[in-house]
Amino acid sequence: MSTIESPDGRVELSSRNECDHRVTHEVGGPASLSVTVVSAVSEALDADVTAVDPLYESVDPDALDSLFASATAGNRSTTRICFAHDGCSVTIYGDGEVLVTVLDD
Repeated sequence: MSTIESPDGRVELSSRNECDHRVTHEVGGPASLSVTVVSAVSEALDADVTAVDPLYESVDPDALDSLFASATAGNRSTTRICFAHDGCSVTIYGDGEVLVTVLDD
């Protein structure tokens, strides 16, 4: 598994195919994107969702939900955000794919 960490702390997967856990968020579905992310991180870490650090320690959950909710179908394919959370690299694509990779210590 290869990851890239830049000096400013951004972490991103080098390939969409390389990850420890992959889920697809249902845009407009019952769960918010931030809930989907926390669930995916807990599954990648093989931990209870209550044991995962609060998402707000890494990213503003409301802003994350708003960013992807406001993306139109036309620009969803180019929307992508990457951040580190609770020892994991999280990459979210506009099509709803959420990739989580556990980072080596």
